Parts: sequence; structure tokens; C-alpha cells
Amino acid sequence: MKPEKSSDSGSCNFGVVILAGGKSSRMHSPKVWLTLENGQSFAETLSQKYKQAGFTEIVVVLNAEFACGDWHSSLSSLKEKALVVLNNQPEMGRVYSLNQGLQYIRKSNFVFIQNVDNPVIKNETLKLLCRKAERNGVTVPEFKKQAGHPIVADVHLLRNLLRGTGEKKTLREVLLPCHKKRIDVNDPGVLVNINTAEEYEAMMHGVVA
Repeated sequence: MKPEKSSDSGSCNFGVVILAGGKSSRMHSPKVWLTLENGQSFAETLSQKYKQAGFTEIVVVLNAEFACGDWHSSLSSLKEKALVVLNNQPEMGRVYSLNQGLQYIRKSNFVFIQNVDNPVIKNETLKLLCRKAERNGVTVPEFKKQAGHPIVADVHLLRNLLRGTGEKKTLREVLLPCHKKRIDVNDPGVLVNINTAEEYEAMMHGVVA
């Protein structure tokens, strides 16, 4: 099954790049391997959500430091649901990670840019964003007038924006010139960013919807 289509996006395919190439310095533990109540890691939970939504190109860009030792079994489980790309230069930032992952998005017209620290996105939100994806632009979910994630980009546009950009640019700076379409969603999860142990504990205790 492919993600739902509409007159907005036309006949198209969707891929996702899950960004997990950072150092998790504020968490003091790899965010990618933090687990939810289902026992699965953030990355595996997200990969499964996108797979259930019909995505066929699911790419996780992972900090290479978190791909061995104690995390070997977690990595093996993740590889059953996604293509894992190892990032050996996490200090280069999100744009570098996105460039790495985008190389493996080869059949999709649109790509979701998904942060690994936002694991509570609703399946209904993913489907809505697929239906409303903006050609030649970027689609942004919005909850109570606050912009959130994941954002959806036209792949051809994104490749052009990233081509020739300095790796020091932030993703916000890269996307600044393009048209953005905001979609109202009934999902507070689009605003979630789990960066600290306190935020993780709050989410696990139900503070985050």
C-alpha cells in the first residue's frame, strides 16, 4: 500500500529520512535507542509508523558511534524496518546528515524530514501530510498555530536547494527561499522534541500527549 494521494500532490511516492546522526549531547545517551512503552527504540518506532503508512523508502541516518557494542541488537532490529546509513561526521550537522540520507531516496517525489527525537507523531498526521504535500515547495504541520515536524519537501526542489550549500548552513537557512504550505493538524506530537532526560521522563509519564 502506498500513502494516500490527493489532487494536491497528484500521483506520487513518498520517502522519509529519519535524522539520528547527532551526538545526543544534552541527553547524555543516544536518543535513537531510547525506548517507548512498546519496547521499541525511537528509530524503530518511527520506521514502523512510516512502513505502516505505506512508505517504501525509509532511511535512517545514524551516528556511526551508536552502531556497535551495546547497541548491536537494537541496530539489527532497526535494519529490519529501514535502510541505515552511518554518519561518521556527526559534527557536520543536520544538513550533512540529510544530504547523506537523500542519496538513498531514489523513487520518491516527496521526502519527509523526520527528527528521531519526535517519536509520537500520529499515523493520521502522516497520511494528512501525504494528501496535502505541496509540489515545488515544503509542507509544514501546524498545531495551534505553532509550526512543527516532520516537514515534507518536494525531492527535486530539496536537491536543488542542497546542491552547493555550505555544510555550515542550518536546515532552516536552506529552506528559507522556498514556498511553505502550513497544514493544521490535531496532533500535539508535531511539537515534541525530546532533548533531555527530563523531557524523556515527562513523555513516558504521559505529560506529552
